Amino acid sequence: MVERTPLIFLIFAGLIFMVFVMMLISVLPHQTVVFTDEEDEISEGIQEYDPVLGDKNAPIVITHYSDFLCESCAETATSLSNIVEDYPDEIAIVWKDFPNVSAHPLAPGASIAARCAGEQGEFWAYHDLLFTYQRDITTETAAEYYMLISEELDLGSWRFNRCVNKQQTFEDLEASYADANALELTASPTITVNDERFSGSMSENEIRSVILNLELTF
Repeated sequence: MVERTPLIFLIFAGLIFMVFVMMLISVLPHQTVVFTDEEDEISEGIQEYDPVLGDKNAPIVITHYSDFLCESCAETATSLSNIVEDYPDEIAIVWKDFPNVSAHPLAPGASIAARCAGEQGEFWAYHDLLFTYQRDITTETAAEYYMLISEELDLGSWRFNRCVNKQQTFEDLEASYADANALELTASPTITVNDERFSGSMSENEIRSVILNLELTF
């Protein structure tokens, strides 16, 4: 005689499976970033949504309007990291997302991932590793690398993956992007050193020269 599985057991098993699937979907990263066309006025000074490396009250503030998938941006980021190490009390680096979506459609997703790492206090470490793996990030590998970097930094995987999947940092990304648009910037990278603006690729020595000239006026 064949025993039949009790109906209540099948219902319970089905519910468990549905909960598991919903949990899995909630943490799988995806790429569906769309910017609005709204015109916003620029936010003055360092904002709450701006990642800052160094002392916010430093006399020299360098703002980096950048794109995580831009090669020149990677070079600029390396230069700025080297410089701030030499001027820990005098310089603050401010990050502004300014992805070139037409050239790098995955860049907004990379920015969201970095800002999600920032929710766990690891924006700048994630920032460095994103630039390190920049050439390996493609449509097929992006989600894998975002998770790989999070694992290298020992981030809480559930919290990070949910943040990326739900695009929980998108509003901060959009606000940062709006600040760049309000300045009518045309290129990534662009940096501002206090009130001076420099667009396009700059060598580390060129940036250091700007800082040196600025120091002489203090």
